[in-house]
Amino acid sequence: RLAEDTGQFELAAHAHACQSVAAAWRGDTESAVAHVDQARASSEGHPMRLVDDATRWALGIVELNAGHAAAADTQLRRITHPVISTASSLDRFEAALRAGNIEGAERVAEEIDSYAQASEAPWARARVAHCRALLEHDAEVATGLFETAISEYTRATRPLEAGRAQLDY
Repeated sequence: RLAEDTGQFELAAHAHACQSVAAAWRGDTESAVAHVDQARASSEGHPMRLVDDATRWALGIVELNAGHAAAADTQLRRITHPVISTASSLDRFEAALRAGNIEGAERVAEEIDSYAQASEAPWARARVAHCRALLEHDAEVATGLFETAISEYTRATRPLEAGRAQLDY
């Protein structure tokens, strides 16, 4: 609100974009869409790829929550900003996998793996294991990957993702 009141529309757009993703994760579709609309209105006339992609991410989550995997996959495949691409990778992976776009899911898993190797971030290693577990055909191997994912997510203090991995397991 302060950003809007002081004419800092770019900052307002970023704030609304972040709030749209949080609302989508909470399952609050109405709030997510309202924040998407506000972010896009705030950035009208001076487009910002980060804001555009964050709002695509939120709308992709909304589609996933509604069970519309193909629509989510289409929405999330349009993300090109590197920060949003990395941040949204688990949702992009899930949308592709649920939509039956195995090649797309494998491509996202490879992106995450490259990031994890370069960064050595525990959450990224967890995300790689999580994605690989969902792609794995051998139940014993998948079990080990899920356990690694849950452990690494917990170590990285990523309770939302740890919960998602536990549900997928």
